[in-house]
Amino acid sequence: MFDSIQVRFKDVPHNQSPFANTRIVPFVDSYFEIIKSVIDEIKTEYFWLLSTKINYDTFDFDFIPEQHEQHQIHTWSKHLSLIHI
Repeated sequence: MFDSIQVRFKDVPHNQSPFANTRIVPFVDSYFEIIKSVIDEIKTEYFWLLSTKINYDTFDFDFIPEQHEQHQIHTWSKHLSLIHI
């Protein structure tokens, strides 16, 4: 299990995180600023950055990057398909 952060947005319906240990943070300025503000609290090798705008009921959280992709950022579209950056 990896640490998880969920970004909460104002004035939109909120979807719950699938993880009990999720830290919820408000959206402020940018995702980059949010990550900078929480990165020192991440204790696992990888972490999930989630949004309250997305329903993750059908998402497969068993994803682990291949060895040659370990230092890349992995993102998924709103349709929850993988996009490599």
